[in-house]
Amino acid sequence: MDPATELREAVRRDDRARAAALLEADPALAEVGNRRGLSLIVDARVRGHAAIVARIAAARRRRGAPPLSADELVALSEPVQLERLLRADRGAAHRPAADGFLPVHRAAYLGETACVDVLMEQGADPAHRARNASELTAADSAEAGRRKLLAARLRAAVAGETRTAPSGA
Repeated sequence: MDPATELREAVRRDDRARAAALLEADPALAEVGNRRGLSLIVDARVRGHAAIVARIAAARRRRGAPPLSADELVALSEPVQLERLLRADRGAAHRPAADGFLPVHRAAYLGETACVDVLMEQGADPAHRARNASELTAADSAEAGRRKLLAARLRAAVAGETRTAPSGA
């Protein structure tokens, strides 16, 4: 099995030791995507493998890899960096990941309310549907991630209501 495939499998299985060894041996592996082309940072975060997320991000930063995408910054819970990216590249808020989800969907699913706020302030529309067969809105994504309060807040935003309810999960 080649190292990229091994890393993908380590992410899938939450094999922290194997992922660490592979990334230590070849930090360039941090830029490999999963089988569907989704960033391994995002893939690992969606799977709930926080330790692997941190290792991949550290390897990317150590090697001076290309800048992180909006989706990756959401997965890393970095709203300040996300805002900087969106100010420099307004289109980043509207660029779907390989799986068809927009950054606002990912942020909603993961319960990253600060990132949701930044994305919406920078023009992301929570009413936009995912560009895949699910056609989920950001509120639907929040529901799928069991973030009921965030889902209610996003539905209210789409309906044009102003809601100051807690933005938590």
